[in-house]
Amino acid sequence: MQQVRKSFGAVRAVDDLSLVFEAGTHHLLTGPSGSGKSTTLRLLAGLESPDAGRVFADGIDITRLPPERRHCGWVAQSPGLLPHLDVISQLELPLRFHGVESKERRLRAESMADRLGLRDRLRHRPAELSGGEASRTALGRALINRPGLLLLDEPFAHLDPPLRRQLRRLLRELQEEHHFTAIHVTHHPAEMLSDADQLTSLQNGRCLQTGSPDELYRHPSTVWLADLLGEGPVWRCPAAEIEGHGIRLPKGVPVPVTARWLGIRPESLSLLRESGSTPQIGAVRITRIARAGSRTWIKVGWPQGNTVDVPVVGAVGEWNIGDTAWLGFAPESCLWFDAEE
Repeated sequence: MQQVRKSFGAVRAVDDLSLVFEAGTHHLLTGPSGSGKSTTLRLLAGLESPDAGRVFADGIDITRLPPERRHCGWVAQSPGLLPHLDVISQLELPLRFHGVESKERRLRAESMADRLGLRDRLRHRPAELSGGEASRTALGRALINRPGLLLLDEPFAHLDPPLRRQLRRLLRELQEEHHFTAIHVTHHPAEMLSDADQLTSLQNGRCLQTGSPDELYRHPSTVWLADLLGEGPVWRCPAAEIEGHGIRLPKGVPVPVTARWLGIRPESLSLLRESGSTPQIGAVRITRIARAGSRTWIKVGWPQGNTVDVPVVGAVGEWNIGDTAWLGFAPESCLWFDAEE
């Protein structure tokens, strides 16, 4: 995408956006509501035409190419299955549109159904399918024509976490088998970072930050992105109040001149019994202890009133509500932000 713009009335949905999606990769698009994620997908698919800028595929300008000639697969947030067609007919439908002979259609549809675990649902209509079966059918329908590009607009958002994990694994396996490029809009980037090769954060129709998931996790440009990619909200302290919060920064780590906030992710913090010479924050008081899965979250608070939940793995019997503690952290875990959001 090269300097692409798209407006709807007075709203600039995509604003001078330039992005490169490498062939064969899984690329996540994320951002707050209204940031331009879905419009970006629709521009790639040819469902919208840009007001300015160009879209290329393999070096060919496809800006004005109609959707049916772009060799794209599309999976929306809703499966969008036709209510009167059974699963085998849903899978055959794109092949029928492209003039594939009936015997070949049936063979390819049955093969896809086998791969998706839908063999015993071939004669079922959408009303008879579970949410996961409907999502798998929609995914198979998008892939049946072996597209080079698969566009996914939050197709798993309405499913519960175990089912999302199952479909993520399936999508990863299918991409390894068929080598398509996937561009995936999601509000759950933290749970998908292990699947993605690249992550782009959009804001107000512009590219806020793009890079590998590890790069964006380690060096987020905004508090919003740091919160989204971590295990919980980033603990923040105004850069001007570091000493007042009892923060002992590592030696040789200066406060950037433009920094307004110091941030540290909760998973980068550890509870200490005593104050020492290592980088740490404190003293703090334990106000709550709550078990959640394999971790226990211990809420600690400052006299100034702010708090942070620290995840602890393993035994926590030595800690009690009301105890005083200090928070240790690694030097590289310091995040500096120029703006509040």
